[in-house]
Amino acid sequence: MRRAVGIWGLLGAALGWGCTGPSLEVPESLGSTVHVDFQPNVGEGVVAQLFRGRLGNVPASARPWLFRGELSDYYVRSLKHGDVPSALQERAVPLRYWHAGDDCMLQPLEWLQPETSYSLALTGVGVVLVAQAQAGAEHQSRRLFPPPGATKPGLRWCASSTARKGWARCRSSRERRRCFRRRGWPVNQRAAASRCK
Repeated sequence: MRRAVGIWGLLGAALGWGCTGPSLEVPESLGSTVHVDFQPNVGEGVVAQLFRGRLGNVPASARPWLFRGELSDYYVRSLKHGDVPSALQERAVPLRYWHAGDDCMLQPLEWLQPETSYSLALTGVGVVLVAQAQAGAEHQSRRLFPPPGATKPGLRWCASSTARKGWARCRSSRERRRCFRRRGWPVNQRAAASRCK
């Protein structure tokens, strides 16, 4: 009897009736179903240096990221699990984004470097698109005033050279206030002109 059960057990295992290895059913990636639209639309696999994007069919919990360069398999797996390693965060371009239903709107806060690859990714989904930035006809404006490293916000104004001669001899703040009152200058110009040397 034991031999009969043993033979049937071996025969069953050989024919596939026994236990099998673990079966992992991985759901299909959502990255293939995400729709991407850019404005301005430059072409396939190309983005403008400054653009607005709309991602369709995006989960509400997904956060968009724009990274410089293409991502390795390790980083793609991390993004699919919802993790963004610190080394990858250093390569991220700052984005303004918001969710509207199933759509996600985004816009980079910096100009992209021309002829550089960028990876658009979503946490929980992975990489959606890899595109190259292309220089366009738009001109990049520079921040002239206040300078980017200014510590105090506000308007800085300097009077013309003829107006400066009148108040330059007033050294103390009390004397300067008297000089400005005498000329009838408003308070905000008075405070700003005191910074001009």
